[in-house]
Amino acid sequence: MATDHVIRLAAEGFQLSEKALEVGEYQNLSFEEVRNALLNCDFRKKTETSPFLEDLVKQSGRLAAPIVVQLTGIANISMPLKRQNEDCAPRLLMLKLTDGYSKVTAIE
Repeated sequence: MATDHVIRLAAEGFQLSEKALEVGEYQNLSFEEVRNALLNCDFRKKTETSPFLEDLVKQSGRLAAPIVVQLTGIANISMPLKRQNEDCAPRLLMLKLTDGYSKVTAIE
């Protein structure tokens, strides 16, 4: 069953090993329950140990396929340092993202 879940999750953009789902907390759970549990966990503890996201960005500079990443930081870099965490206009957001292994910075 773990293999089926890994294949379905990979189609949605998760980068998981089958080993990550063999942990007791995921046994006997439906696909939706596994998916929701993964969305609420720390990706660094569950994802493949390879620089998947980093490699994609280096190859093309952008992401063509769906990939699930976790937001680890956000700052409005158009504002002075003291006000970067406030919600105000104008805004230029710097996002820190991870796939559990690689860390990348994105701009919104």
